[in-house]
Amino acid sequence: MPVVLIFLVLLALPTTADAEKVRACYPAIAGNIAPLWLAKEEGFFTKQGLEVELAYIRGGTTAVAAMLSGEVAFCMIAGAAVIQSRLSGSDLVLVAGVTNTFDFTVFGAKGITSIEHLKGKKAGINRFGSSSDFAMRYLLEKHGLKPGQDVVILQVGGTIERVTALEAGAVQATLVNPPMTLVARKKGFIELADLGKLGIEYQHVGLVASERYLQNNRDQARRFIRPFMEAIRFYRNRKDATLQATKKYLMVQEAELLEETYEKYLNLIPKKPYPTLRGIEFILKEIARNDSRARGADAKIFVDVSFVKELDEPGFLDR
Repeated sequence: MPVVLIFLVLLALPTTADAEKVRACYPAIAGNIAPLWLAKEEGFFTKQGLEVELAYIRGGTTAVAAMLSGEVAFCMIAGAAVIQSRLSGSDLVLVAGVTNTFDFTVFGAKGITSIEHLKGKKAGINRFGSSSDFAMRYLLEKHGLKPGQDVVILQVGGTIERVTALEAGAVQATLVNPPMTLVARKKGFIELADLGKLGIEYQHVGLVASERYLQNNRDQARRFIRPFMEAIRFYRNRKDATLQATKKYLMVQEAELLEETYEKYLNLIPKKPYPTLRGIEFILKEIARNDSRARGADAKIFVDVSFVKELDEPGFLDR
């Protein structure tokens, strides 16, 4: 290639000085955040002229507050947190659905071999109103048990804390995410149900932004969402690189734990990341038990699928 042409090509590439700065967050260190990590690590954002800073902001409530303050433009948040925020008057919307079903496996203490055996026992969740709460209540009711009456539900904390509570005998069942599913099996706990295999539509985790930001920064938003969706495809086709990024952000060294995480989400992260309206309706139904604002709410007001459609309709996602 002639020297002049090489020089012109280099001029056309975005430099760090020219790149637009965008801040994005994630409130949990979990395998389904991998597309966000990959888009950063593989340089997909950089190719779109963006300098993206990823921030770990622990807890969905704190992450929502950061978005509403304008501190971050995008965040990967549980659908329930977005819906509850929107019902309270915020303008947050899901622009992509990354995990559109539950990713939990329910484990029981030794001697508990079925969900029905939990009658009169205690079950551990993260906190009331969380995805783990909805999942546990759904499963108990599906098996004819009344949450809070037949089974006491306790707020225990994150996955590690829940496994610890199960081991200590504080609860007799709990929900576990990868890679702790492998740890739970090795400790001898009994797998009672894999909710990811039940085909339940539930808006577990999605990419979220405020309507105000999307309206005022549509081109920038498009250049963020496109590489994010490229990273989803990359996740499905480039296992080794995905495991390296997951290893860095999950801070997990053991190969078998990384494999456990990858294989689980390979089956759960959709090729076309549309949010699930039926999954949002599921959450609204649960919230409506205690919050009248959720009754009759239209699931469509919680999403903006225009960005995914822009890439899907020309066939980009299929290619």
